Amino acid sequence: MPCNQVIRQSIDFALGKNTLTDLARALEELGYAVTVGANSLSFHDRYWRRGSFKNGKFNVVNGFDIDAVKREFSKQIVKSTAKQYGWELIMGKDGKTAELVKKVI
Repeated sequence: MPCNQVIRQSIDFALGKNTLTDLARALEELGYAVTVGANSLSFHDRYWRRGSFKNGKFNVVNGFDIDAVKREFSKQIVKSTAKQYGWELIMGKDGKTAELVKKVI
C-alpha cells in the first residue's frame, strides 16, 4: 500500500435513546473538537485527523479507538441520567472510579 494512502473505515454505533449531545461530550472529553449538526456530527483531533458520525455509523481513519469512545460515551450516559434524577457523578483522580452523590436541596 502506498504511504500516502489513508485507510478509512465505517463503524456501526447505535445510539439508542441517547442523543448526539452525549456522544459529542464523550468525543470532547477524549480531546476532539466537535461540530454538531442536525442529525450528524463531525470531529477532528489536534493532528486534524477527521471523522464523522451520521445515521448510526462512524466514518473514521484506520486506528480510531472506538473502545475509548464507547467507554467515555457510557460515562456521559451515566452522568446525564444521574443528573436527570438529582444525583451527581464524581470521578476519582484515576479517571476509572466514580461515586454517585445525591444532591440534597
